[in-house]
Amino acid sequence: MAAWATSSRYATFRTAVKYVAAGSASPAESIMFGMFALPQRYGGFNMLSLPKGGILLNHRIDFNEQALHMASGIPYAILDAHIPAAKTDLEYNGIGHEQDAARVHDGQRNNGVRGMGIAIIVLNRDQMRDVIALEAIARTIYRSAGTCLRYRMEGYRMRQRALLNTLRKATGLPPC
Repeated sequence: MAAWATSSRYATFRTAVKYVAAGSASPAESIMFGMFALPQRYGGFNMLSLPKGGILLNHRIDFNEQALHMASGIPYAILDAHIPAAKTDLEYNGIGHEQDAARVHDGQRNNGVRGMGIAIIVLNRDQMRDVIALEAIARTIYRSAGTCLRYRMEGYRMRQRALLNTLRKATGLPPC
């Protein structure tokens, strides 16, 4: 489809296709990916530019023996957004993660992930509406990757809010 859409009328579509990533399991994961992955000129935190693959959506990690024991026998984890350069996993925990059975499973799974040497940052609904909270998380990830988040243009906060609200609107959520 992108190869067919050559007219200038489809420039935005062709740009969006460049940044599409397979594997999102929910609208919230898509929003999270957009905010952390997209270049700063669009309002994102530009993590696609990090080495070792940028951000990998729903990436499977098979546990070694120690992590398997830490996870109480869970053999692997699917990481919502794995950032290999920072050895970090971004996990979005929506309402389904608030139930008791889900909390127990999440705790076991997270122990296994930590046993593999991967830090876990859990985002909730409130943080996914707050660009300042998202920026703090992005700065932590960049630091873990051995680099810094630097803004290279004016009006970055306005761009971040616009991107966040556009992504929310595209998934049927109200703006923040």
